[in-house]
Amino acid sequence: MNLLTRQNGDRQEVYDSFRGKWVSLTPEEWVRQHFAKFLVEKMKYPSGRIGIEISLEIQRQKRRCDIVVFDDKSSPWMVVECKAGDVTLSQKTFEQVAQYNFVFKAPYITLTNGKTTYCLKPDYTTGQVVMLDALPTYLE
Repeated sequence: MNLLTRQNGDRQEVYDSFRGKWVSLTPEEWVRQHFAKFLVEKMKYPSGRIGIEISLEIQRQKRRCDIVVFDDKSSPWMVVECKAGDVTLSQKTFEQVAQYNFVFKAPYITLTNGKTTYCLKPDYTTGQVVMLDALPTYLE
């Protein structure tokens, strides 16, 4: 998957086709862009249902969720937290995305650093969280 990049002064940028604008190409942005394109190109998730850096508020603090995949009723279906490739996915990473999902209540939670990806399915009635072997097909 190729990304459209450019040099803008001393900063490298990537074109985010989901947001329709150029953004700084940080290591985390590299993972976010590649994972979003993977969801569309390989997993066949509809590109129009993918939101990048979706705003939310947690305890009166503004936050941004890396990727939210919406269902056909515009409800969050999957919340994705992206980390740079050199960041280990840990309990702290899971807690961050779980906080976001406390607001969204999406059926799926995904964490990725571009090398390792975990997809979890929370059960809101029992409090159990199941780790899936693979990403679900869209609206599975």
